[in-house]
Amino acid sequence: MEDLDVLYRQYQEGKIERSSLERSIFSLLCTYPARFRLAHMSQEDRLDLVSELFPYVRRAIEQYKEVGSSFSAYLYSWIQWGVKGYHRTEKKGKTMEELYWKLTCETEPMVAEPVALEEETGDPPQGDTSGTGFQGKRLNKQHILFLVLKCYRYISDDFARRIAQRLGMKEEALFSLIEKVKKVRERHDIWIDTLTERKQRYTLRILLLKRELAHPDLSEHKRKIIEERLAKLEQRLKAVTRRCQSLRTSASNNEVAQVLGIPKGTVDSGCYLLKWQWKRFHE
Repeated sequence: MEDLDVLYRQYQEGKIERSSLERSIFSLLCTYPARFRLAHMSQEDRLDLVSELFPYVRRAIEQYKEVGSSFSAYLYSWIQWGVKGYHRTEKKGKTMEELYWKLTCETEPMVAEPVALEEETGDPPQGDTSGTGFQGKRLNKQHILFLVLKCYRYISDDFARRIAQRLGMKEEALFSLIEKVKKVRERHDIWIDTLTERKQRYTLRILLLKRELAHPDLSEHKRKIIEERLAKLEQRLKAVTRRCQSLRTSASNNEVAQVLGIPKGTVDSGCYLLKWQWKRFHE
């Protein structure tokens, strides 16, 4: 098994290219998954994860400084953070997929044509509701499309194809709509990704500093310096966490309406009806 610390020193000394170091790291990830706590994942999921870890590996190489931890330990921390991010994204995607299939996969199909909903913003229908809601199977395909476009960040290509088939749409048409939403949201998404990366970077640096503080041979002077840096980083982490929590990660009803070229009220009422049906389903 190749030693990552030796490889990194060779990279620093100019003996190997950065691309060679990256290839060696990914080779180790695939060949020795247990070393990176990935043995519990299937080979298919591991390969998918490895492709998602590329930016984490690249940043680890770029930002590593010999401050007590070895390169292999530093890289391991980055990879574990990337794994957590991957699982969070997967969980959100699965939640979205579960919601979609609960909405659509009842024993009878949805109505084929969208209906005008501008007048449905009042109270939910009263009396016999057997023809509506999750168990009533009268969900509007247009409303499902609203939900899909709002949750565009968690829609994989494979999931989008399945949705298009279920909605009776051409795959290209759905992909085109999702791309339009992404374009409308591009500035927001860049800012979300920037803050998320900043939050991850602060968290990792805090973990590394805490590891340094645990070193038994640390001098009092150095300990004080590290504690001051740690306090500043923790304040920055709190600030960026608050900013992340205040950001909208889904498309607004207005943005969905803009992409579809329909009144915002149509999207408002459609989403309201889906929300009401979802609540009824869980009662």
